[in-house]
Formats: sequence, structure tokens, C-alpha cells
Amino acid sequence: MKAATYALIALLLRGALAEAVENADMDDMAAIQSHAKSSQTKAVCKTYYTRQSCPVNLCKWNGYSCQAAFGEVTPDTNDHGHCVNTYVPYFSYTGDLSVTEDFGTHRRPTQFVEAGSQYGQDTANVISGALQGTDPVCTADFVSTTTVSNACGYHIHTGTDCTSDAGGHFWNKEEIGDADPWKSVRYITGQDFNANVVTGLDQHAIDGHAFIIHDSTGARIACGIIDTHCDYSPSPPSPPFPSQAPTPAPPVGDQCVNDYVPYFSYTGDLDVTTDFGTHRRPTQLTEAGSSYGQDTANVISGALQGLDPACTASFVASTTVANACGYHIHVGTDCTSDAGGHYWNKDIAGDTDPWAPVRYVTGRDLNSNVVTGLTSGDIHGHAMIIHDSTGARIACGIIEMGPCNYR
Repeated sequence: MKAATYALIALLLRGALAEAVENADMDDMAAIQSHAKSSQTKAVCKTYYTRQSCPVNLCKWNGYSCQAAFGEVTPDTNDHGHCVNTYVPYFSYTGDLSVTEDFGTHRRPTQFVEAGSQYGQDTANVISGALQGTDPVCTADFVSTTTVSNACGYHIHTGTDCTSDAGGHFWNKEEIGDADPWKSVRYITGQDFNANVVTGLDQHAIDGHAFIIHDSTGARIACGIIDTHCDYSPSPPSPPFPSQAPTPAPPVGDQCVNDYVPYFSYTGDLDVTTDFGTHRRPTQLTEAGSSYGQDTANVISGALQGLDPACTASFVASTTVANACGYHIHVGTDCTSDAGGHYWNKDIAGDTDPWAPVRYVTGRDLNSNVVTGLTSGDIHGHAMIIHDSTGARIACGIIEMGPCNYR
């Protein structure tokens, strides 16, 4: 390898990836791409938070994040994460159930979004969607009481096709241990499904894997492949329906709090921000169905600087102080006056405050799935409030429609 190439790789290891790529010729690029499997390159690629900034010579935009590209670089233009767009019967299934995401006038693909785990940084897969044709025995009562392995389950498997045995459940044992994180993940027929499964797998790792649906006996009944494209297009009309069948509105995109200001009455020293110097980590809010139900949930992810250092993992696990280390959507719609109380739809989600247990751990990504009964349209323009370890309000940001500012 020539000296110039070593110099370029040195730039790469210092994080100056864009400069290394700009100064590389074809021979250099072959050497640098060979180096792209290193942990340093993986870390460097993950510092780029937009498709536009992700360096295509060495990294790959997978629809959600910038990842080290192993092999041919195929940047994706999809903004909805990864999806299973269609299902086929499991290769050995001979029963009558026919699982589909096709609802006639529209599709509900199974969507996968990468997030940090609740109160931790292990990578999680947030799964949402809806299916027709699942096992009618999988009722709420059955799901809450069954001890049958894999009954009414939906899981990512190690296999990568739907024409042969899909293998076992897929997760990263080196990162999260030997306990199967898929064991408790079950659907209820007729209801949207949503789960936050801490697998240790990022979007790149699950791409192309088989997603398996089980019946109430635990048998595998349907299979779909996880793709980097999500197909929300309406289904072709069936006779005698007219060709101009109504097209459903496109799904509401993600919303973000792009930055925060001190809460209007806060006089302390904490300065909460999404700004990490070279990039931003806005607080992202995605609409999804609740786990084991249809009540609308708000999936919240992101990272913040300047939080209360007292909000450690041990403190968060043991505190009984109301709102301590909390992050919540409030009824208010500005950051210049009282933001009011926590915001949720009591007619749908009930009177119990869904925000009470939602807390952050300082220094870790924040992620939660909060069943509020509120759609993306409902929360638009509302205030997101950050609390300190005493429960006091210390920062405020306004929820805005995307694009989110990852700078």
C-alpha cells in the first residue's frame, strides 16, 4: 500500500472521513473501502446524521442512519425506516390463514425503526404496523394468559428468505446477552401491533432478514423479508370498483423538537440542548399503535446534552418524586409561559397519566413508547418539557413537522 493511502486512512481514523474521501484516487479508495470493516469506520460513519452528509464512498444511508458500507454502496432514498411490504405463507405451512398487510384501499407495511433501549443505549427495534388474516384465537385474553412458546408472536429470524427454514430468533447476544428478547412479543388479532425490542441490532443488521408471524399454537404461518423501501401505495382496485378508487392520505411524517430553551421560569444553571457540536440529535416523535392495542402511541427518541447529572440509572430506578428526570409533552403550545399539564387523550387512553413513568438517564439516549391516544397531528406545535431530578421544569422545546435538523 502506498504511503499516500496510509495517510488517508490516518485521516479516517481521526474522524476526518470527508477529507480522506475528497483526496482519494481509485487505488486509494480500494484500500480505504477494505478498511471500512473496521470498528473505527463504523463509529465514524455513525457521526453523520443526514443522508446528505453520509459519505457515499465509505458509508451507506440505510433509510434511518449512516452506516459503514460493506461491499457495494447503495444509498436509499426512503425516509420511513425499513419495512416488510408483503407476506407469503411460511414455506411449510399448510393451514388456511392468509396473513397480509393489504387492506384493499391501502397497505399497512410492518415498519422497523432503530432506537436506543428504554433507560439504556442497547440498540432496539421499534416495530409497528397492522395485518389482516392473523389467527382469530389470538385475543387479548389469550395473549395475556398463554404460556405457549411463540404463540401469536412476530419476530425477526436469522434466515434471509421465505423459501426455507428461517432459523431461530435474531438478536446480538454479544451486546445484550443470551436471554431471548422476542419471547414476550405477541400480537392481538384485529389490533395494531407495536413493540420496542432490545435486540442489539441496527437497521443495517436486520436488512434482508425474515420476519415471521406465528399462530396461537406457536406454528410459523407467514414470512416477509425486511426491505429498505416501505410501500404505502394503495392496492389496485378489484372489479367492480372504479379505477379512480380513493387514494389514502400519505402517512404523517416524523416530528421533532430541534432545540430547547430554558423553561420560562427556570433560573438554574442547567442548559439542555440537542447540539453535540458537530451534529444535532433532535428529539424525534413517531406515531405508532400501542403495544398489544390500538391506542395511538408516541415513540420518542433522541439524545440531549446538559441534563441533570443527578439523574443516574440508580436514581431513576428508585425515585418516587413526581416528574423527576421526566420528559413529557404538555398541553401548552409555547415556551414563553406556563406549559400546563401533561398532554394525552383521556377519552382514548383513560385517566391514568401515561407520562408518569417516563424518565431519562443522563448520558444515555432517550427512548419511550407512550400510549397517549394522540396522533402526530394532535401533538404538532405542543411543548416538550424536560425536568430535573427534583421534578422542576428546566427546558422547553416546540414539536415541529419534519424534516428534522440533524445538521
